[in-house]
Amino acid sequence: MCRNIEQALIKADPDHKADYHANFTAYADRLDALDKEIERKINSLPRENRKLVTNHDAFGYYIGRYHLTYVGAVIPDFSDQAELSGRQIDSLVQKIKAQKVKAVFGESSLPPKTAKAIARQAGANVVAGDGSLYGDSLGPKGSAGDTYLKSERFNTKTIVDALK
Repeated sequence: MCRNIEQALIKADPDHKADYHANFTAYADRLDALDKEIERKINSLPRENRKLVTNHDAFGYYIGRYHLTYVGAVIPDFSDQAELSGRQIDSLVQKIKAQKVKAVFGESSLPPKTAKAIARQAGANVVAGDGSLYGDSLGPKGSAGDTYLKSERFNTKTIVDALK
């Protein structure tokens, strides 16, 4: 995506092509370094602990890239208004228990109530409220998630700390 942005800026403002290219290269280097850092940290977890239950499936790319197992979601689809039925909650709780998932992760932009209840029923830890993952949005200015790079570092530390 960064390459697409670079090319669009160059097309719109060709006089500053060198600046856009230099900025792209510098940011791409930072992204590559972050990718290696995240991979190293996730790989420090025992394989059997690399299982995620999140508020919803916003972490698909992250899960795929870093070879985590997606167990389930507190919210069944991308609608923040959707709620699990009693049967769906029971099913998710059973999956968490059967797969020995260590933690249920809430997101900073969503209320933690259901994630907490599911984690409690499953006997798992919950990461919700303050200190939860940045999923669909960045954090406010000055927070640990106010940029993409910072939010990815924060999420990775939070995940690794909870799944050790």
